[in-house]
Amino acid sequence: MKANQAFVNNEEAVSPVIGVILMVAITVVLAAVVFVLVSDLGGDTENTPTMSFDKDETANTLNIISASDADWGDIAGSGCTAFVDADNDNTADAAEQITGASGGLTGAVTAGTLIEVETADLPCTLSLNYEPSNALLGSWEFEA
Repeated sequence: MKANQAFVNNEEAVSPVIGVILMVAITVVLAAVVFVLVSDLGGDTENTPTMSFDKDETANTLNIISASDADWGDIAGSGCTAFVDADNDNTADAAEQITGASGGLTGAVTAGTLIEVETADLPCTLSLNYEPSNALLGSWEFEA
């Protein structure tokens, strides 16, 4: 038999052991890619602040009991027309509206701040969202 004809009789392209190793490696790589996509490790993550509220039925207000590392510019409200006394001057004016398209609030969220619901909108449901992580901070129903 000639030396160049030794390879003609061998019909296998890759040995079975190398084929199994390649299949296992491809499976591990695909599992890692799926894990990264599902757990969102490739993107920026934003921690949602912890906040607690006290609802006053008679005054149609929410009092912020505690807030951790949040800014008013990152919080959006929906459902009711609501104003925030962000500068703690005991009045919530149009510049301090947290719902709708105004969105001009800045500064840190602090404990003791009041959120006032416009009585003309009652009954309504006020929802507050933390926009960077799209997390619901809370939802409250206000009656007339």
